Amino acid sequence: MKHQFSWALAARLAALAILIPGALALARTPADPASVAQVLDQVKIHAQQADYDAELLDSYARSGLSWESHSIRLNEIRKHVNDLFQDYSRLQNMTDAATPKQREAINRLEPMLRKMAHSLLNTIEYLNDNHRNVNLPGFRARIHSDYVIVNQVYKALCECTGDNA
Repeated sequence: MKHQFSWALAARLAALAILIPGALALARTPADPASVAQVLDQVKIHAQQADYDAELLDSYARSGLSWESHSIRLNEIRKHVNDLFQDYSRLQNMTDAATPKQREAINRLEPMLRKMAHSLLNTIEYLNDNHRNVNLPGFRARIHSDYVIVNQVYKALCECTGDNA
């Protein structure tokens, strides 16, 4: 038993020895416009993923699929929105190093993310309380509204950062 503990401890120490220098290097790396651009690219990827899932969910609402299918897709969108908030937090810490165009994109991001998250949270809560209503017009309208909001975030990000999507 003692021999196994030594190996486990050695493995943990080796893993830390590998991970810590990389983490410290990242922490010490000063932000510059190129690193801000990388995070903005990641934001666009997460927004694109959320947009795709929201569009798919919008099609679910017109197809008569089960509430479980809706729930799974909403959970995927929620994950992408959480990723977007994490990216946004990173961008806030990099604002001083951003170009004016990048700062504009960062500043426009927060209210759009909050609106999107609020709308999705309301839809998730509604679905949790009203499983049987996923095929009713009110729920379909709610899902379509979420898709429109997510799509606006994605398009706005592409416009702010110069992409055509």
